[in-house]
Amino acid sequence: MNRKHGFVTVLLFCCFMNAAAQDKKLSGPYSGQLLSAGIKDSIDAMNDLADTLCLNKDEKGYKLAANALQLSKQIQYHIGIGDASHSLGLTQFRRDNDSAIYYFKQARNAYLKEFPGFEKMAFALNNLSRTYYELLQFDSSLHYAQVALAFVQKNHAPPMVKSKWLMYTYGAIANTYGGQSRYDSCNIYYLKAIALAEKANHKIMLNVYFKGLSGIQSRLGDYEKAALYAKKAVSYIENDCGALSIGLANLGGIYSRLKDFVNADKMADSSIKVGRYCNVWNSVGRNYSILGNSQMEQKNFIKALAYFKTGMKEALLHHNSKTTLGILYRRLGDAYEALDSLPQARDYYLKTLKTVEGDHEMMNAVYLSLSHLSFKEGDINSAYHYLKQYNAFKDTVYTNEKIKIITELNTRYETEKKDQHVLLLSKEKELQQALLDKQLQQIAKDKAEKREQELEISNYRLQTDKQDQLLQIQYLDIAKNKIAQSRQQSLIANAAIRLENEQKEKIIAQNESKDKQNWLLLLMAGFIIMSLIFFLVFSRYKLMKKIQSQEALFKQRELIGRELHDEVGATLSGIAMYSHLAKEQAKKAEAGKIENSLSIIQTNAGEMVNKLNDIVWLLNPAQDTLQKLIQRLEEYAGEMTAIKNMHLKTQLPPQFSAQNLPVESRRNIYLFCKEAINNAVKYSEATLLELTVKENNGVLEITVNDNGKGFDIENIKRGNGLDNMKKRADELGAGFNIQSAPGRGCQVSLTVKITQ
Repeated sequence: MNRKHGFVTVLLFCCFMNAAAQDKKLSGPYSGQLLSAGIKDSIDAMNDLADTLCLNKDEKGYKLAANALQLSKQIQYHIGIGDASHSLGLTQFRRDNDSAIYYFKQARNAYLKEFPGFEKMAFALNNLSRTYYELLQFDSSLHYAQVALAFVQKNHAPPMVKSKWLMYTYGAIANTYGGQSRYDSCNIYYLKAIALAEKANHKIMLNVYFKGLSGIQSRLGDYEKAALYAKKAVSYIENDCGALSIGLANLGGIYSRLKDFVNADKMADSSIKVGRYCNVWNSVGRNYSILGNSQMEQKNFIKALAYFKTGMKEALLHHNSKTTLGILYRRLGDAYEALDSLPQARDYYLKTLKTVEGDHEMMNAVYLSLSHLSFKEGDINSAYHYLKQYNAFKDTVYTNEKIKIITELNTRYETEKKDQHVLLLSKEKELQQALLDKQLQQIAKDKAEKREQELEISNYRLQTDKQDQLLQIQYLDIAKNKIAQSRQQSLIANAAIRLENEQKEKIIAQNESKDKQNWLLLLMAGFIIMSLIFFLVFSRYKLMKKIQSQEALFKQRELIGRELHDEVGATLSGIAMYSHLAKEQAKKAEAGKIENSLSIIQTNAGEMVNKLNDIVWLLNPAQDTLQKLIQRLEEYAGEMTAIKNMHLKTQLPPQFSAQNLPVESRRNIYLFCKEAINNAVKYSEATLLELTVKENNGVLEITVNDNGKGFDIENIKRGNGLDNMKKRADELGAGFNIQSAPGRGCQVSLTVKITQ
């Protein structure tokens, strides 16, 4: 193989040297074209070899494709750019899928500029869909699969070639629908792909598509049917130990779901041995996961942990899919939890969430595991937090499932309706074609009869015209002699007039040339002056924008500094003071006072964390919307009332206006309402807190009402809380109203006009 590569490299070098020699020898207008054609042929040869090597993940193919890409860009050879980029994408597939996406898109864009042929374009589009599927970005995967299907359907190609790419594209769409859990559509497209594969007796793809059907049945919980499809998929494998390794791994996973752990272990062990023999590692992580699951069921947790660790090491080494890595991380967490190693279990559960982002079912299960784990550790707040996340994801999955079911039903209805309409149109077209053929036959018959009559008439006319032409020739000879005499006389007179006119035109042309030169100079001077003016104005505009940007950045930094100083400085000072006090109390062995000081430090630290969270949240551009602000207030009110065992009642509009609030407005509204909620929770001794939000014609009204002991507004001692609320209302230019009386609770309201 190395000799073959060396021979091809030498051959390509000779091609380039030959092209360079021709460049020196050739001259004339066609020399550049001949040289360019020679380089393109050499680039095509490099790309053909690189494509074969890159499919086998050979590093020599990567270098060859990179050289071909550089040469293609130098001569703007778009097909060469596309072929080389596609080969580079193949080398990065499953190693660095983000890079693979970049190269496949570069290939697609180059092919759009210079069409490479039907199969190359179809291959590039399908590979884009496959790579997005590997990244679990199913919407993008479906988009490119549908683009590929539209391309294949509308383009003309030999029937066998078109059928092959229809098969691949149907399979890509089926894979994507499976990732989106749209199982009805997934089955439909797998069956379409299988029909084409059976027609072409394509056993490799029959194995792939029956394996896909098996996976769908597994997700639906019909493991008996999944096992039948998996066995059928394995039956199509011939002389391909890589496919055999994957097929055995699939069977092992299904047997594991059926609780048949003896066969599951046999399949997984066989898959590992076959994969090791033929150097195929796609399923190694999944196989070790199956072996570990069997040990977990048998309560052999230490042995299960060893299998999961080995599987994770092999999966990372051989670039297994994100789904496989996520399963292994989760099972490692389960094993550590079973062994009561709770910190390690938590680490692996969090790694699972980071790995399978986008897989709602997996994330939902992990949140539930984290909630149970936190409860075991006695961390009730974290347990409650993860349980909320679990319920939120559960509701999202349920809603998504309902939407998918409705979408599936609509798709079926529209497909059946479209098929019936196409059938009806086909029959109408056949009838119209028959009528048209009959009319065309009648028209052809009428034309033939009319042509015979026209020929007879034209023959008679030809004879008459021949006699008239003979007479006209005689008259023309006489007139010709007279015209010749008069022409000679007019030629002499015209020559004298022409000379005089040419002299006048020459003088006029000279004057016009001078006028054009003067105007051209004036236009150039005006253009230069206008360009200078535009440059000065544009430079001043850029300078002003830069100054404004710097001022805004300075204000933002000043705001952050003031917030940190005001909100965090005092709290940190208090913590330092009580830390020193606790140290002195420890020397005196005053246990009760030490506990009190540490409790105060803990409270202050918690408040500082909350304040820092508020500052980060207020400065986060992703939280600029009115809806995000109200959601934050509702969450805060829920947390505060839960501490005091108060009942929270909220009245919110069903929908808010879609606009972003300035940071300062959002900050003042949030801190105003937070102060009002704090006062009600701490001092009102109420059992009910009501948070009411109204939005009407760009005016926002927020009311905080409690049923507590109330107070006399006239005689109340005004503290920092009320002063801060008044100050924030003034900064907003908002209306601030407070109503209260002893025994009648308290109501605080803020009315502000919403601005961008």
